[in-house]
Amino acid sequence: MRTRAAAVALSAAALGAAAALPRGATAQDWLEMSTARQADAIQSVRLRVEYGAGILTVKPAREGDLYDAHFRYDASRFEPVRSFERSGNTADVRLGVRSRNGQDGVHLDWSDLASGDVDLDDAEKSGSLEVGLSRTVPTDLRIAVGAARSRLSLGGIPVTNLVLETGASETRLDFSEPNPAAMDELRIKAGAASLKAEDLGNAGFKKIRVEGGVGDVSLDFSGKWSSDARGSIHVGLGSLTLRFPRDLGVELDKSTVLASFTAAGFVKTDGGYRTRNWDSAAHHLELEVNAAFGSIDVEVAP
Repeated sequence: MRTRAAAVALSAAALGAAAALPRGATAQDWLEMSTARQADAIQSVRLRVEYGAGILTVKPAREGDLYDAHFRYDASRFEPVRSFERSGNTADVRLGVRSRNGQDGVHLDWSDLASGDVDLDDAEKSGSLEVGLSRTVPTDLRIAVGAARSRLSLGGIPVTNLVLETGASETRLDFSEPNPAAMDELRIKAGAASLKAEDLGNAGFKKIRVEGGVGDVSLDFSGKWSSDARGSIHVGLGSLTLRFPRDLGVELDKSTVLASFTAAGFVKTDGGYRTRNWDSAAHHLELEVNAAFGSIDVEVAP
């Protein structure tokens, strides 16, 4: 099997003055590494990305690659995680970083990596991970992020399932192009986080589940809808913004405690709210929306 994994590039990086480095780090601590593997005859992949602190980028890989990744990390505290196992035409891949605590396997030390001590304004000082995903191989994708700033650009990637878990993070998720595969479920669990998701209609999910703890959550369901879907959105303390395209039929079953609620473009029904085009829409989205404290704003594109 041809692979560029054997050609992993390591270099001690002099990445600026010592004042620009994290506390306790020296210029000699910083390493960069790149790794990639060609798709070959792989027909499906289960891919896990686990990242504690810094900048995370996920985007389409180079043509022909099953995945590619570039790590920048403080070698005095962390080490890269990259594992590949193949069974027939299916592959299991794990990519990320872990603390140097002597534990076996892929492990994120959340007390170390996601303690909340990372200033997201200076997230790049904690390192970075850039991951590319195949545009041709169907991917079951799980991403776990701690105290990080994440940019997840999944447009055009055949994602069959997506689980996204975030801690004290700032996350931007987008599907700028339609999903070439049918997605069974999209699940997001956000902690003390800012989460913005765009063009979710292009994701092609059948089910969606979003759980938000403390923070601001914005979900834009624009895109090319190809089927009906249903799901639930549960938020705690913070704001929730929902945006829907005008040609999508939407039904909201709302339950709130002390959350304010506005729903422009909807009409009230016995069970909740529906868009005025519910009966004529080609595709429908049914959502159960639960909120405790904060605000819920719902918009339909003009």
